Order: sequence, then C-alpha cells, then structure tokens
Amino acid sequence: MTRIIPLIDNEQTMLKGCLQQNQDAQKQLFGKYQKKMLVVCCRYFNNEDDALDALNRTFLKIFEKIKQYKAEGNLEVWIRRITINTCLDVIKSQKTYKKKFITTDEFSLYGEPKDENNMDDWWDAATSISANDLFKLIKELPPATCTVFNLYAIDGYTHQLIADKLKISTGTSKWHLSNARVILKEKVIQLIEKKKFNHGTNEQKNY
Repeated sequence: MTRIIPLIDNEQTMLKGCLQQNQDAQKQLFGKYQKKMLVVCCRYFNNEDDALDALNRTFLKIFEKIKQYKAEGNLEVWIRRITINTCLDVIKSQKTYKKKFITTDEFSLYGEPKDENNMDDWWDAATSISANDLFKLIKELPPATCTVFNLYAIDGYTHQLIADKLKISTGTSKWHLSNARVILKEKVIQLIEKKKFNHGTNEQKNY
C-alpha cells in the first residue's frame, strides 16, 4: 500500500487552487518550480528557446493533469517526471529525430557498446573537474547521445525504460551511453590538460 505523504498547508492550498484553475495558484506553482525544471530542460536542449518551449509545455501539462496528482508521492518528483517526458516528446517531434539515433544494425560500423558497469575510468576523470564544467561538456555531446546519457546517468532510467521512451532498442541505448563515456572522458582529460597549461603559463607570467 502506498504511503500518503501529507502536504504542508500552503502547498495544499496552492494545489487546491490549481484544481480550481485559479490563476494565482497556478502562478505560485510555476514560480516555485520553474527554475528547477528549466535546469532539467536545459540538459536536454542546447538551444535556450527549445528549453523554454519545453518548460512552457511542461506546465501546461501539469495544469491539465493536476487532478492525477493524489499526494501519493513527492510533488516535485511528479513535476520532474512530467518535465522529462515533455522534453522527450519535443525531441521525438523533431524532423531529424530518427536520423540522430544509431540503430543496432550499425554497430558493425561504430563498434559494440562496452560493458555498462565499467565506469571506473570515466568516473575518475569526471570527478576531477567542477560540476559546471562537466555540465557544459555533457551539453556538447551529440544530441541523441546526450539524451540517453541524461536519462541513464542523471535521471536514473534503465536501458529498457529509455528504449521504451525513445522507441529504440536497448542495444542502441547502451551504445549511446558507451559513446558518451568515451567522448566525455576524452573531453575531461583535454580540459584538465588545458587548465594545467594555463596555470603553468600564469605562474611563469607572475614570476
């Protein structure tokens, strides 16, 4: 049996207002969560306009589906799930969507995905830079690879769930995750070397 988490009074009042399509309550909900959800949208889109479009679509869906929220879980988690699903809907609606994904048949050209549990090399490199630097590098990944990496490594989706959401095979999902790790490891190493070089140059100038 699902444990019902009681809402605090102001959140309860806000949700009640949203159920009644009260604009003040809707503005309050938007104001409370829009910054956090914009961060989620920006992880899935390089273009700020696309991220903002996904954000607006998200809250339209939230206001339409607010009756489905029964306080049986964390409200922010529920909103975040709708945000991710909306981002994926926008991605799948793009004309170039299918062309961005490498199918299982193309593994012979690009190589088989590596063992998904082999994270050590990639993780050692990733943890040596700041979160902001890593976030920028993730956004530089090829669009499809970026989408899969976000879903798996950050949002905690399984390969099977990613495959279901994106209408691809689990093998394709694994390939993109492997591809992301290879690219990110190389970019992280390059960034570290660049910072070391710049640091050494600055020390010489100061000397």
